[in-house]
Amino acid sequence: MKKIPNLMSEIIAFVTKNFTSIKFVKLSDAEKLIAFPELPDSTEIDSLTFSLISIFFGTPIGWTRLDPTGVRKPYRHNLDVIIKGVRKNK
Repeated sequence: MKKIPNLMSEIIAFVTKNFTSIKFVKLSDAEKLIAFPELPDSTEIDSLTFSLISIFFGTPIGWTRLDPTGVRKPYRHNLDVIIKGVRKNK
């Protein structure tokens, strides 16, 4: 995004246009362990996945108008908030 700030806007436009044909598959138990080895058993993976998707798409929508090349810091902040929330529920 730093090199091509409008790239994320194009990705979001593509996903929005093709939303009904894009399928998000559920993670198997093995994939959950590999992807999230430190998450508490009580973590709702569907809710976490929704939060991560929201961060992935929402952060650049909200931030790129302010500073398209500086989106890394708000991404990191939003991910840290989610990670702290998940760990708090251990």
